[in-house]
Amino acid sequence: MSIFVEATARVPSKFLRTLILGVAGLAALTFGGCTIRPTQEDVTHVPTTEIVRHIRCEARLAILDKALQLLRSFPDARHPDPRAVKVAADLEEKRGQPLRFDVAALSFDKRLSDFYEHYVRAAIGYEFTFNITETNNVSAGADPIRLITNGIVGIGITAKNDRTRQNTRRFSITDGFGELLADDKLHCAPYYLPDNAIYPIAGSVGLEEVVHTFIDLDRSRELERDKVGTRFGDTLIFTTTFSGTVAPRLQLTPLGNRWGVQPPANVGLTASRTDVHQLLLGLSIREPALPPNKPKKDGAKVGEKKDGARIRSMFGGALSPGRGSESSGNKATVRDILEEQRIKDFLDRGAIIAPR
Repeated sequence: MSIFVEATARVPSKFLRTLILGVAGLAALTFGGCTIRPTQEDVTHVPTTEIVRHIRCEARLAILDKALQLLRSFPDARHPDPRAVKVAADLEEKRGQPLRFDVAALSFDKRLSDFYEHYVRAAIGYEFTFNITETNNVSAGADPIRLITNGIVGIGITAKNDRTRQNTRRFSITDGFGELLADDKLHCAPYYLPDNAIYPIAGSVGLEEVVHTFIDLDRSRELERDKVGTRFGDTLIFTTTFSGTVAPRLQLTPLGNRWGVQPPANVGLTASRTDVHQLLLGLSIREPALPPNKPKKDGAKVGEKKDGARIRSMFGGALSPGRGSESSGNKATVRDILEEQRIKDFLDRGAIIAPR
């Protein structure tokens, strides 16, 4: 561009130099480049992986905070058990860090140890959808002939360049409550991210309320419980729109002729970007597996072969005394919840019209 400007400077006529530079500027605005694949990082400067880490940390802290709340009010908020309060204080010191909890610390009351054993098997799933649409339009108009002929003859020249790019990114993650608390690779600050009114997905998304509501409803048995346990789904949708318009009016004045007409050269720049981020949440807590070798009504024992096939638990794998298969079963249920939630959201938007 600098070479072009230097060459233009050698044109003897000031008028021609002005005209050439004006046309060059018009072409640059019309055919200028832009990003090919828009991402949320363009706006937030936060990578997608970091947003996922923030949300998983928010879930971890929400689970721990609910445990702290229950311990500090056990068995009664007015008369809490000092032993439970001591356990809460010890956990508070490790807030945000990977946590491996010894259930023996709750041995002083079976109700607390049962609560821990019940919810440590629970699972939470997240399905992220980042849908970004970016539009950049450039339009321009000029009448150089009218300028040259002092308005006797005119011919309009217009140019327009419309560019729209869209990027949709979708993926899902599942966490067991116990795994999420103990994940050594997940290091979280001991506080929630502040709310981000402009770009909510990059701040706190309100998982504390979701997790606490799930646990409260499950404890009160207000959620519908099927034969495999409690299911809970939620949908969070965040929309951020940026838009702007620039329409300067340029005047090309014929130099050396005071009677010359001043024809306008108009340049219109419009840009918009809409980021629609959807976060589907699924939470599941299934009933505990039967103890090994417990007789069933038909006389068979868990783990025995029957009709040539191994009896399998309702948790998606061979039944074992540990909680691993139960956690895996909860994760499988969470994936089903996310799929069901996605279909229900689709139907709620009226995408399918039932035949008459």
